[in-house]
Amino acid sequence: PIVRPNPIIGPTAPGRIVTAEGPSSGAAPTPWDGSRFRTVDVPGAYGDPVTSVNDEGVLAGIYYTDKGAKSFGFTEQGRKPTTVNYPGTSGVTAADAINDRGILIGSYTDAAGSNHGWIRSANGRFTQLDDPSAASGNGLGTLPYGINDAGVIVGGYVDKNNLEHGFVYSPTLGFTTVDAPGGTPPGMGTVLV
Repeated sequence: PIVRPNPIIGPTAPGRIVTAEGPSSGAAPTPWDGSRFRTVDVPGAYGDPVTSVNDEGVLAGIYYTDKGAKSFGFTEQGRKPTTVNYPGTSGVTAADAINDRGILIGSYTDAAGSNHGWIRSANGRFTQLDDPSAASGNGLGTLPYGINDAGVIVGGYVDKNNLEHGFVYSPTLGFTTVDAPGGTPPGMGTVLV
């Protein structure tokens, strides 16, 4: 299965405050009364963290089966979860973010343990997304974590020295590596979420 830190949903537009009541135009947050949360359960799942939600309320996430041994991506709209698997795989897919245009991104792990990113269009067409500087091998590869409405994707890739680098992918400009200042030892690095 794909192992990753808990994702962070990106910041809102300047001047907007997000509360339990939803976005506002800069007003002070309303105290939360606990009534706005709901449980998301994919039938038969061992665990199912939600990783993203768009402005239409469509959720994206990962669910696990076989006590965490397999992972599947999912989307949920209207409390109806739909499994997402990268074509040709089963039990090695994660869905990490969805934008307001319905474009979903995530990753899958191949038989050698390499991670590969993917993009799924709103009509369900998959495209593999691999940073050209990413290495192949167990635990290496490309992991996208966030997408905006312009289709710009952020994430991380692991190189042949086991060093993680952040990346920004633009549909028109391709990949740009982003590294925080200062050297880092193997097994560490930069990731954008």
